[in-house]
Amino acid sequence: MSRGARYGVRLRWKSWILLGALLLFAIPAGGDEASRVPEGVELLDMVDPAALYCGALGYDYRIVAGPGGERGRVTLPDGRQVDAWRFYRGEVGREFTWGARNGYAQAVIETDTGRRLVCMDGQGRVLGGELELMGLAGDLFAGSERAAAPVVMGDAGRELPASFDWRDLDGCVPIRAQGSCGSCWAFGTMAPLECNILIKDGVEENLSEQWLVSCNSDGYDCGGGWWVHDYHQWKGDPCGGSGAVLEADFPYEAADLPCNCPYPHAYWLADWAYIGESWTVPDVELIKAAIYEHGPVSVAVSVNTAFHDYGGGIFHDPNSGSINHAVALVGWNDDGGYWILRNSWGTGWGEDGYMRITYGSRDVGYNSCFVEYRDPLAVSIEGGAPEAVPAGVPWNLDLRIEELGDGYVAGSGQVLYRRGAGAFSPAALAPLGGGLFRAVLPAPACGDVTEYYVSVEAADYGTILWPAGGEAAARRCYTGTMSTVFADDFEADLGWSVENGGGLADGAWERGVPADGDRGDPPADYDGSGRCYVTDNVAGNSDVDDGYTRLISPVLDLDPAREYIVHYALWYTNYWGNDPEDDVFDVDVSTDGGASWLLLRRHGPRTLPGWEEHFCRLNDHVDPGSQIRLRFEASDLGDGSVVEAGLDQFRISELSCGMTAVGEGTAPAGPALLPNVPNPFNPSTTIHYRLSAAGPVALNIHDLSGRRVRRLLDGRIEAAGEHAILWDGRDASGRPLASGVYFARLAVGEQVILRKMTLLK
Repeated sequence: MSRGARYGVRLRWKSWILLGALLLFAIPAGGDEASRVPEGVELLDMVDPAALYCGALGYDYRIVAGPGGERGRVTLPDGRQVDAWRFYRGEVGREFTWGARNGYAQAVIETDTGRRLVCMDGQGRVLGGELELMGLAGDLFAGSERAAAPVVMGDAGRELPASFDWRDLDGCVPIRAQGSCGSCWAFGTMAPLECNILIKDGVEENLSEQWLVSCNSDGYDCGGGWWVHDYHQWKGDPCGGSGAVLEADFPYEAADLPCNCPYPHAYWLADWAYIGESWTVPDVELIKAAIYEHGPVSVAVSVNTAFHDYGGGIFHDPNSGSINHAVALVGWNDDGGYWILRNSWGTGWGEDGYMRITYGSRDVGYNSCFVEYRDPLAVSIEGGAPEAVPAGVPWNLDLRIEELGDGYVAGSGQVLYRRGAGAFSPAALAPLGGGLFRAVLPAPACGDVTEYYVSVEAADYGTILWPAGGEAAARRCYTGTMSTVFADDFEADLGWSVENGGGLADGAWERGVPADGDRGDPPADYDGSGRCYVTDNVAGNSDVDDGYTRLISPVLDLDPAREYIVHYALWYTNYWGNDPEDDVFDVDVSTDGGASWLLLRRHGPRTLPGWEEHFCRLNDHVDPGSQIRLRFEASDLGDGSVVEAGLDQFRISELSCGMTAVGEGTAPAGPALLPNVPNPFNPSTTIHYRLSAAGPVALNIHDLSGRRVRRLLDGRIEAAGEHAILWDGRDASGRPLASGVYFARLAVGEQVILRKMTLLK
């Protein structure tokens, strides 16, 4: 294969030179024609700066009524209708802003009235807001609108860590391989989006580069191309579809295949933007700030034979050359002065597919850009998905819908549920205000298992399902109340044993405080108690090698006449090394004390970073008895993948039908608000509480002044026993809260309990 085909960036020199000339002559001097108020724009009639700004640009601005009240909408030159304030603040459509049109580098800053867009000079210094530079602001927005504030992205003076690597934070998906197709431009486009999904949602997705190669309308193919982020935002394929396509729906073949659309679209960008000025290599500090704030970034580089033959170490070549390859940067290290470059030539190249390349080498960072990812709408269960709900009581399922990249179509939301093998039935979502909605499901009977998923409509993007798999990935909820019969947070030795085999060379299970969180292993335990079980708890090299390790529970005596739920928190990663995403993590059960085993659950081969809670009903697999044991197996049976595992917060709960049946002698004396984990926290924490009987529960977050900043539960019926609910550190409007002390307030009947929490950023 030719090296040129492999590198795969097609330069369009005439377009580049022309664009450079246009930008050069478009930068206005103060007081010239570009800075005057356009005809028909009346300052006194447009005190809303977003309206003033849109009108000055000549874009159609109008007030639109919606379920959340009236808001300004602007029509951009590409036909999109977006929120005018988000456009004014530079959150969407930044390519159509005044600064972008006139060649300024841009940044978003925080003021005491929120975010706004500013322009910068070539040294990264803030010149002012766009209205100010256009000569429109005058004294109209004096004071807070001009308030000085640190630049969020793009400030060369920003204080950043000396080293940073998204791999250390489980922010990088497995290395991809483009093969003999010059499609690096597609892989360089895709890498920031895939990594953003992993960072923000904790979901590891493999998205289709082949769709970009085959379905773009710019003539890009295996002969080369440039960034195509627009196809993940608004630009359509031949069938009019925009948004990323899953790899499973259009697998990569390293060839110029026909498009054969339509394809389902799963993820979208809210926006993307160049770092500093386009068609240049931005200042090192600007690129660092973009990586730190927005995740891995797309960059181009000049590749030569030495780059091609790189096998490890710090690569240094200050010479320039033709820009001919698209990659991503995922971090940096000032001790050595190098970027951490992510390539698309498979894990056999460089350092498992990565390179350490010094700042300035081979023009690395050329034409760099970052993406801002979010789904059009975010759907979540307020308080988390319950394991069980009481029998004979209607189930109020509260959901939160956040408008991220699109608007929610009022009245479109519904929960689809079923009990048994029949068809799914709809339950409409009724608005509660503040982005909260409630579906009332009919009361379940004893023995019912409710399967459910959510369907909502976004104004531009259409139907969105939660979970994304819809019916095939429906959540399960049991009926009854739960009481714990065995629990282990692994702070003491309660009789677990370890069994190794298959030629295991390293990585056996051991109980302890996690060592360092390097290479995909957990940086801390799940419940904040300190210890958990981890595979080979050694700093720097703690993965499972060349075999399997099994963690086996003590023998559990369970009543055959009762039902039980198995619950555990699992950390499992398997996306590094020579053979990523090939091994699996098995959970087995034995009814004869360990003489024979039956598969209970299988995790993988695709894995997700971070701790995840899992539960299942034991009786669906075996009959309980006096010789029950559970076994957790982590294995490395392929070609040297990096397998890391952790286990914490294991428990067995008895599931009994009825409103208050908790089991003799096990009912707590009254409701209790238990310590949240972790504490202090950033940005999220899990609040734990215990109920002595089923009933309505209110749980709110208050600040030091006593003001309620977030409602987590509003009278939802909860079963007796222990419960947990995640708080993401945001207020009722979805905005991140500042560092400080907050209080969780639990109200059960007439009893109110407070617990202090600390948010540290």
